[in-house]
Amino acid sequence: MYRLRTLLQRGPWSVWWLLGFVLLCCVYEYGRVLHLRPLPHHIWRQTNCLSLTWEYYSGEWNLFRPGVQSLIADGLSTGKSAGEFPILYYVIGMIWKVTGPSEFAYRLVMLLLHAAGTWALFLTAQRILRDPFWACLVSLFFFTVPAIVYFGIGFLTDVPALDLVLIGSLPLLRYLEEGGRRHLIGAFAAFALAMLLKISATMLPMAVLLVLLAGLLFPSAYILPGNDRARARNAALGILGAMILSGLWVAYTIRYNALHGAEYSYQGTWAIWDLTEEQRDRAWEFGKRILIFQLFDTPAYLMLLGSGVYCAYNIRRMPPVLLLLLCCLFGGVALYILLWFITFDNHDYYFIAPLVLPMVLLVASLWLMARLDPAVFRSGAAKAAFAALFVYHAAYAANNHQMRTRGLAPLDPEELLPIYHCSELRHWDLTQYWSLTGLLDIEPLARQVGVQAKDLIITVPDGSVCQALYLSGQRGYNEFGQPLGCAEIADRVARGAKFLYLLDREPGLMSRIEGCLGQPILEHSGVWIYDLRSPNDR
Repeated sequence: MYRLRTLLQRGPWSVWWLLGFVLLCCVYEYGRVLHLRPLPHHIWRQTNCLSLTWEYYSGEWNLFRPGVQSLIADGLSTGKSAGEFPILYYVIGMIWKVTGPSEFAYRLVMLLLHAAGTWALFLTAQRILRDPFWACLVSLFFFTVPAIVYFGIGFLTDVPALDLVLIGSLPLLRYLEEGGRRHLIGAFAAFALAMLLKISATMLPMAVLLVLLAGLLFPSAYILPGNDRARARNAALGILGAMILSGLWVAYTIRYNALHGAEYSYQGTWAIWDLTEEQRDRAWEFGKRILIFQLFDTPAYLMLLGSGVYCAYNIRRMPPVLLLLLCCLFGGVALYILLWFITFDNHDYYFIAPLVLPMVLLVASLWLMARLDPAVFRSGAAKAAFAALFVYHAAYAANNHQMRTRGLAPLDPEELLPIYHCSELRHWDLTQYWSLTGLLDIEPLARQVGVQAKDLIITVPDGSVCQALYLSGQRGYNEFGQPLGCAEIADRVARGAKFLYLLDREPGLMSRIEGCLGQPILEHSGVWIYDLRSPNDR
């Protein structure tokens, strides 16, 4: 133990952090997953993001004119539709202009951004705790959250938004303590981008804004870091400016979608009081059986509960400014859950933004312990216990990631560590590509039978925004918002569609489209391609 402690003390902690981050990537088999196509879990939302990126790659140079491959807008003539601010899609689309469409490149950018966010959390925790061991393991601990492990190299903006909040927190703290315009600008830019990428990322900046306002209004009761009113005022104005910028983008998307007559993403709330009893029960059941364990496993929840109990026990000795921050975050997360209660039903990525609460709670409890119980804070036993939890939770996340990313292979329980929850096994076993399997590698085969990259296609059955269109590498039409029959297929052909990709031959579906399928030209892994052109046009 003495030799290990000496080795840790002699080595630069930045190196130990980097080693830990890389080892976690290896444990999660990122070297394998980086090369995979979009995985089945939330493939609908993943392909939305990829389709927006594909549109920028394929020719759209205007950042403020996002669109998808599905021609759902402007009278079924374009895919113009907006949701979150598309800067991430735009940047990767420009990268694709050099590399070609590359999901590997997209995943790699996501990984680098998450590394930056985790590094920022490490530096922030070290600045607060003054203990590199705790800072290193606390920052890496949140890289053992299964949802972050999966979506951290996925295609959604939830993890990048969280990363940008963490990146912005470091210069904000430095500005409050030291000043420096560059720190204020860095915090403003990171927070603004985070909120633009995901409105739910407003949670921590909003809580910080309320704390800053309390410090300005009641300076003797709420003593802020640095205790400088001018800095606090500037920081509050910066955060408020970032929030206004995010609001302006939301206003722009509403106008943009109204102008083009389409939206690919629902932008309202789905609160608990708006749900039917059946919807509430289904969401609650799924949430407590499966979704909750996509964030932490039971030992981690117990540790976080212990952190909360420790803070509550010492509430009278806690600085009011820290207590207010925790209360604001608790209230924000509670309100968020109530407003989007439906997301308990298999939408784990919605709970990535609220992870700022356990992050702040854990760091706050350690900060209190360092001052009230320094012997415990510095003890080898406490550090060893947390290190053991960290190792266990990394194994738990790796096990979970293996279930999520197995691809086309069947789920074999004998290949898993027996640390998953029973309900998870069936859930992940049923999370497969199903009718989309044949689309994963159909593009080169389609080229061989005459389907060109510029050709418009129809995908049936496909009620998603563009999952089949993106996977097949084509623009065109699907059943988003409207099931298709022969009349609708004829209309799409008149609008320029040349081929139909049939993903299922279910009898009810075939009864309404069988008479207008055209000439079959390819069958591949359950996907049939039909040529809809007249013989003279082929």
